[in-house]
Amino acid sequence: MRFSVLIPVYNSEKYLTHCIQSVLDQTFQDFEIIFCDDASTDGSGKILAAYAEKDSRIKIIRHSRNRTAMISRNDLVRAASGEYITFIDSDDFVDRCYLETGNRILLQDPVDILSFPLHGWNRAGDLKIRLTGKDVFEYYFFQSACPWTACSRFYSRKLLTNSLLPDAEIARMDDFLAVVPAFYSAQTARFEKKPAMYHYNLGCGGGGKKSYSAQNFRRFSRGFSLTFRILRDFMLSRNEDQRHLDQLSSMLSCNILLELMDQEIIEGLDKKTAMMIFISDRTQEELAEILAQQKMLSNETPIREGMRIFIWFLGIVIQRWEKRIKGMLS
Repeated sequence: MRFSVLIPVYNSEKYLTHCIQSVLDQTFQDFEIIFCDDASTDGSGKILAAYAEKDSRIKIIRHSRNRTAMISRNDLVRAASGEYITFIDSDDFVDRCYLETGNRILLQDPVDILSFPLHGWNRAGDLKIRLTGKDVFEYYFFQSACPWTACSRFYSRKLLTNSLLPDAEIARMDDFLAVVPAFYSAQTARFEKKPAMYHYNLGCGGGGKKSYSAQNFRRFSRGFSLTFRILRDFMLSRNEDQRHLDQLSSMLSCNILLELMDQEIIEGLDKKTAMMIFISDRTQEELAEILAQQKMLSNETPIREGMRIFIWFLGIVIQRWEKRIKGMLS
């Protein structure tokens, strides 16, 4: 088996058929598709069952309760049998040449990880480049255009299997938990500038939403915090230098949450409640790190003074958020 196409599924009924069909229509046909239905409550399960009856290459893992995306992804990797693995989110789709193009390049250059740009998301764009050894992790951390996504990449199954982190119920930023250990362990990698064959459905899945419910904001905030701690511990256990830890903190910093509070609508939350959720998910050291990234705090700043500055900083952000909402409602 050349490829295992791994698709975690949770309440994707609206987009799932298009996603599945885009894989079945591939010009390269030596693959299996494995789905992990994470206790969907819509019609996703019925759609999967109908396809599985028609095609023996389709396998389904079913969770009896919602265990979140990270565990779904780990279960999929453990079930895979292909030489290479590629992830597709259940609300996304790929071009018909996706597997054929990946196979052609990997036959010529069987690297541990082959990355392609995301359609519509390749901001600065990765150069067409081949890397080995420590340069793989260095490039991924400091120059890769889309470091956060597990999709639009082909991974050696052996690499992913050996770099899995222990299961943890994390609903947001779970891609990082697969990608960071994989790039850390990889000895060879290629980053292609084109073609962009993976179509990321921005705003339909966990990221890119125009609004968040109070419950989703809590899960989002907690997911950022837990993901950062798991990966920080992973890197500390491997004696990674401070540059990588600082970059990890920046990549998974709370700046994204602060932007959300500033620019988006969080349904059902007033500004004080949102701020308290944000604070409660983080230790004093993590709050201090946020301010240090904003160059508002030095290592010598007393904790009490740091907390005072932090509250002031959050107050400004939330005032801007409140003004934006009022402007949208007026």
